[in-house]
Amino acid sequence: MPFLKEGNKIKRIAFNLFKKGYSLSNTIKQIQSSYNIAEYIDQSTIKFFSQQAEGVYNAYTYKNQKKLIFGSLVQWKRFQKGLITLEEFSKIKNTQLLLFVGSHHDYKGNRKFELDISNNQIIFKQTRSIHHFLKLNTSKRTLKILEKLQVVSETIKTPISYRLSDTHIHVCFDESVLKEREHSFISERIGSLDLNPNYIAFTIQDFNNKGSKIVYKEVINLTALNNNHNTDKSNHELLESSKRIANLAKHYKCEIVGSEKLDMLRKDHGRGKLLNRLINNTWNRNIFINNLKKRLNILGIKNQEVAPQYSSTIGCLNHPEETDSIAAALEIGRRTYMFKKKFLDKDKHFLDKDIIYPTLDYKTIRERWNSILGEYNPKRVGWVGIHNYLKEKKKLTELRFLFKDYDFSSWSCCSLKSDKSLVSVNGTKLSCFK
Repeated sequence: MPFLKEGNKIKRIAFNLFKKGYSLSNTIKQIQSSYNIAEYIDQSTIKFFSQQAEGVYNAYTYKNQKKLIFGSLVQWKRFQKGLITLEEFSKIKNTQLLLFVGSHHDYKGNRKFELDISNNQIIFKQTRSIHHFLKLNTSKRTLKILEKLQVVSETIKTPISYRLSDTHIHVCFDESVLKEREHSFISERIGSLDLNPNYIAFTIQDFNNKGSKIVYKEVINLTALNNNHNTDKSNHELLESSKRIANLAKHYKCEIVGSEKLDMLRKDHGRGKLLNRLINNTWNRNIFINNLKKRLNILGIKNQEVAPQYSSTIGCLNHPEETDSIAAALEIGRRTYMFKKKFLDKDKHFLDKDIIYPTLDYKTIRERWNSILGEYNPKRVGWVGIHNYLKEKKKLTELRFLFKDYDFSSWSCCSLKSDKSLVSVNGTKLSCFK
């Protein structure tokens, strides 16, 4: 498709201009004035491709990359090994997804696209005179969602973004516009998650000015799933897990669900190849958390990411009776509650409160953990100091009550959805949602 080839070429030119220090506006002007624009590329399209190139450049600089391969690094390596031809690699490079960002000011959410679901199509307005009628080949469920989205786009101003390739069109929008009714919640009931490659802990707590009470807690065990090498199976199970969490949040009427704001860049974690492979390759946190946010938005349940620093250490110190992942989730719940009261509710009683660090009752903590803190006697006591001491003395593992050592005899247990599932769920008051 010549349009895709031309669009990807403009994106690469824009990226190189950003590397030279050009701003977005100057990049657009430079391309419009010096580039021989084809008749099927208009001025607004250049703006879209330049914006996409800016996003790629920002990610490139943030990751401190020395080189960027347009197209696919995997396919580039295959080309270098002679497994595919230059022509095949060029086709891959020139048919990458192109992004068209929607705006509140655009007609029906996006100036370049229009939903026409009654005729089973999406209209792509390449230029004023060139329009394409893209026939849809998708499931009935997706068509129903698109029908609702079309109604919303025609009655209120909501931005809709589209990604276009030679075979697919992706529709991106705020899922909350599709919610059919307001979510009925219990005030100050907070759901919270601790996410790691082997276990997902989910807790629900009721908060008040005296403290908190645990309403529900469960651990989703992913260890068997991580030994499976079928990517589709793994992704499907993660999506089912996110669906379960969303349904639990709705069932228990959570006001908000909190999670850690994590940076999952590939790196050497210094604990061996197996852990690096698990975190960098096997564990796809983004699939889980993005799907969960989508479901919560549709259900009308607020979600909030909070700072993750020392959440595991503080959680374990304050909740020695809980397995380490549950303890960390409870601490994330406390931070979510503090964030909500301070920044969302703007409660005057919380304006000077610290979100990350709770009040430290060192006497109680030391009595509780005398076996590992008996020799710790600094002039100034703080959560970070305790963490650093335990890390230096290599006693952090003694702090954690591991899942494999936890007594789940009083908990319920089931497989996720079916007996064929590689995911098991342990919960205090188990609800198996379909």
